[in-house]
Amino acid sequence: MAIDIRTTYEFVLAQYAAESYLDGVDFTNESDDDFIERLINGSNHYDHLQKFDELTKGPTQMTEVMIDDFFATWEVIDHLSNTNSGFSATVLKNKNTGEFTLSFRSTESQPSSKGGDKERDAFGADLEIGFHGFAYAQLHDMEEYYSHLQNGESWNATANDGKGAWESNDRLNEFKQTGSGLES
Repeated sequence: MAIDIRTTYEFVLAQYAAESYLDGVDFTNESDDDFIERLINGSNHYDHLQKFDELTKGPTQMTEVMIDDFFATWEVIDHLSNTNSGFSATVLKNKNTGEFTLSFRSTESQPSSKGGDKERDAFGADLEIGFHGFAYAQLHDMEEYYSHLQNGESWNATANDGKGAWESNDRLNEFKQTGSGLES
């Protein structure tokens, strides 16, 4: 099956969203200023940079047109922010097809002083990949996350007195009922 340029662009938008720091964002409100700002910042962490300039901008920042196209195409269903291993993923639903996409954030090359997470990624996941071919800690976190998604659960970092907990998430019901929509 050939993939056309429009489909490719839609998946680029989905990946850009997955690269963004979406923790604490209200996914049900597309006009939420925090949500829009996080998509504009892309892979620049909102707590790490006080001021962006051309030299420190991450490569996955969305323009206003891209944000409009993203909201016309995708709905964010769930987002798991960086785990201790640096693993992060986003579940999106295509508004036009009803299909789900599970997208993983890439490792980051910029240090935290420039809005990235290089300290964790370069000496964690990237080092594991270099020595072992796989980032085992991130694979473990990915398997755990997917298992919880299949049970209709999201990670709530503020639950349990700030220690976090997996909680039922009604927004994952359709994902769960369709067998996730992912092919094995």
